[in-house]
Amino acid sequence: MSEMLTCETSVILGKFAQLGVSSMVKVHKAAFASANRVLMKEARLQLAGVTARSKTGYSARQRGWKRESTLERGIRSKVSANGDKGKVHIMGDFRLKWFEMGTEDRFTREDVYKGRMRATRFFAHSVSTAKNAMEDAFCKTVARAVKSRVK
Repeated sequence: MSEMLTCETSVILGKFAQLGVSSMVKVHKAAFASANRVLMKEARLQLAGVTARSKTGYSARQRGWKRESTLERGIRSKVSANGDKGKVHIMGDFRLKWFEMGTEDRFTREDVYKGRMRATRFFAHSVSTAKNAMEDAFCKTVARAVKSRVK
């Protein structure tokens, strides 16, 4: 039988106040990390829908880059040291910006047209899609952590 977790804020806040400062920071870090993982998973799923080569290092090998780099590895997550905020961004790989924002018409020095990329907005779409799941993950993580630390 699965256990149902409910996020009753008054009960959780009451128990949360019983924790020490270092335990509060650990709970916040864990909650932001779990919410960030939900967004990263959704962003990787949306990126795979935009380009079939999101999991391969094909374009990195073609350009002779030493380090194997996939587009998915460019979606990064960070939680602040004091546990007050979490961040997920796509600037771990500069190429992802072109998928998100698109490019203008590109020309060589000899005025040869090389095309343009249309904006796909995969990250903005994943943020709007994963918003509720992120809130649920945050709430469940806090509830579990408080429940396990306070008896």
